[in-house]
Amino acid sequence: MKIRKFNESNNEEIDVEYISHCFADLLDAGAELKEKELISPYGNRRGPGGTKILKCVELSFDIKMDVKLDTSFRPGVAGEFISRRNKLSDYIDNYNYNNNILQKIKIAFTQLSDEYPNYKLYPLIPSNFGISSNKLEVRIYPF
Repeated sequence: MKIRKFNESNNEEIDVEYISHCFADLLDAGAELKEKELISPYGNRRGPGGTKILKCVELSFDIKMDVKLDTSFRPGVAGEFISRRNKLSDYIDNYNYNNNILQKIKIAFTQLSDEYPNYKLYPLIPSNFGISSNKLEVRIYPF
């Protein structure tokens, strides 16, 4: 473990190596980690034309959002057999898969916050934007 001074993470450098360490299990399972530079109203580093540049890390996780449940009841329309694979069992399996991923993400964030409590995160959840995607993306900023 690295020894640091209180509030040392307030600088604009992001510890990509430590973030990779915290999310190692998820990265080994197929998650993606990208370093990005974004235009920011906060950073001190200047880019072309005087714009402010902020370095961040973007993590992308595969989630399952492809099964929708039909909750309308229509008399005379046959339902699915309980004894066979059905949409409800697929929905439950996907929910359990997503919950497992989210619990691992939570553990990684707890580990990261122990070392860098001032890091900020911004989740990009597809369903919040009306996007049909099977990715959950999270950006981590150094302050």
